[in-house]
Amino acid sequence: MNRSNLAIGECHLRRGRPLARRRATKGRFKTVWLKGVLIMLCLALAAAGGRWLVTTPLFSITKVESGPYRYTSPQELEALLGTALGKNVWSFAAVEFAQEVQALPWVQEVRVIKRLPTTLKIQLQEWRPLLTVVPAPTEQSSFNSILVLRGDGTIVPFPEDLPAPSLPVLVGAKLKPLTGGHWQLANPKPVAVLDLAAAITETALEAFCPIDFIQVRDDGFAIVLQGGQGSLLVGNEDFSRRLHRFMVGKDEVTGETEVDLRFHNRLAARGQDKRV
Repeated sequence: MNRSNLAIGECHLRRGRPLARRRATKGRFKTVWLKGVLIMLCLALAAAGGRWLVTTPLFSITKVESGPYRYTSPQELEALLGTALGKNVWSFAAVEFAQEVQALPWVQEVRVIKRLPTTLKIQLQEWRPLLTVVPAPTEQSSFNSILVLRGDGTIVPFPEDLPAPSLPVLVGAKLKPLTGGHWQLANPKPVAVLDLAAAITETALEAFCPIDFIQVRDDGFAIVLQGGQGSLLVGNEDFSRRLHRFMVGKDEVTGETEVDLRFHNRLAARGQDKRV
């Protein structure tokens, strides 16, 4: 066969000659190097931009707004909010700041909102006073201000610049001191008083007749109603059920009567014994 002609299916190569060659890697290394340089440059720019954001005076806090509040001292709150002025809004520690505000006596929850470029918005949720507390006679000389029970069971002084609260008065309780000029119920237990206050709200008892006093007695709590409408003995437990029973059968009770609600399914009053 003439080797000068091309025959399909035949290929005449010199023995030992490679069929394929390795591509040059110089261009690939150059591409990888350029990509690495670009990534490092982007990271450096991002770091520089982030540092500029948290240090530039363009984002310094110049205004701190607070929502409505009632019981918190304006002087204490304004002094605390003023510490945020001048700080960078991006780097401002909102969580730690909220904890400082929440340490104020009447603040229950705090929400801190950043409004770019230079404003801080503070939303407060305050504790609600439930009862006015008059300690036992042996302890009254130790207190010079009106004391109220908060929703968490802590007893705190009511703000002196506000009118005296129109709340049921818990009398005869024994208190023990806490830190920060606060107190806690030693007798009766705080949970029992909170349960009773919740039952009064749930049954809307005060819509029927406002309450003068809640007396702490050896046999439990007694609720003294206003207007000479008598009192309700509710014991130490099951307050909601007992007050519901009274609300159902209240029309059967007339005059200044002491109603004992501690009996199952009965309203036991002076000279009366009504089943409900």
